[in-house]
Amino acid sequence: MIERIEGSPAVRRASAAPVKGVATIPTGSKAVGHSEVLATARSLADQPMPVDHYRVAQLRQAIGNGSYRIDAQSIARAMQDYPMQDQAHG
Repeated sequence: MIERIEGSPAVRRASAAPVKGVATIPTGSKAVGHSEVLATARSLADQPMPVDHYRVAQLRQAIGNGSYRIDAQSIARAMQDYPMQDQAHG
């Protein structure tokens, strides 16, 4: 059986024959409760984000020597495409 949620890849249950390129979910796995998912999310949120120190150094050098250029068009497009949250109900 294949289950599909709009915008996501198809998922095939382990009891069905495997299909190349389709993720498999084991049918014998235990159900995961809301509190377990929440605890995992909190644990992940508490971990520091990885920092690319080499890239930070490059950016600092470019800003310092005046060679860093801001692409205003790219920033404007990204802002325009960013999904806005309804402020009245947010």
